[in-house]
Amino acid sequence: MAIPPTEIFACLAASYAQLGQLDEAQSCLAEYHERAGKELPNYPGDDRKGWQTYWFNSFPYRNAADLDRLLDDLRKAGLPV
Repeated sequence: MAIPPTEIFACLAASYAQLGQLDEAQSCLAEYHERAGKELPNYPGDDRKGWQTYWFNSFPYRNAADLDRLLDDLRKAGLPV
């Protein structure tokens, strides 16, 4: 499964957050928000459950712990998940 270009910025944000590089994580997350706001038909904005549903439905993981890890890193970057 290929990751859409917009989601690359969210994945980068999560990766930087996991490394403790929060300035870089927040910068990537800002770029993600800008793009996602224009591209996602149901952009969740500040809706925590909306983001959880989005990530759960968009990127189904076989192992729930992997999704939990991604959401935790996105949370560290500043996404309300």
